[in-house]
Amino acid sequence: MGCRLGGDLPGRPRVFDCSHRRMGYRMRMAKHRLEIGLDPERYLELADIAERQGTSMAAIVRMAIDEPRYADAARRRAVASLLVAPAMSIPHDPADLRRELDAAYERFLG
Repeated sequence: MGCRLGGDLPGRPRVFDCSHRRMGYRMRMAKHRLEIGLDPERYLELADIAERQGTSMAAIVRMAIDEPRYADAARRRAVASLLVAPAMSIPHDPADLRRELDAAYERFLG
């Protein structure tokens, strides 16, 4: 069974949905081709990763390019949630803070 072409809605990119083939990556139709040279060690590492994930080496490269963009967005959301969080009271005496942190750690270990 081949990949299904989807995304024919207005304003949506057309994509190949190959998730049924365990690719786990929705690929936009390629408009540009790129040829890169890899040393044997990197080539074998990329081939190994692709085989373990059941996808192509090209899909692994695309995911590696996309990943920092998503990580940056997640980091911005985390910072924004910290900025709008309510203020916390902090003990003035560092020894009190140490006891409070130790008690919380003990509760965590349960």
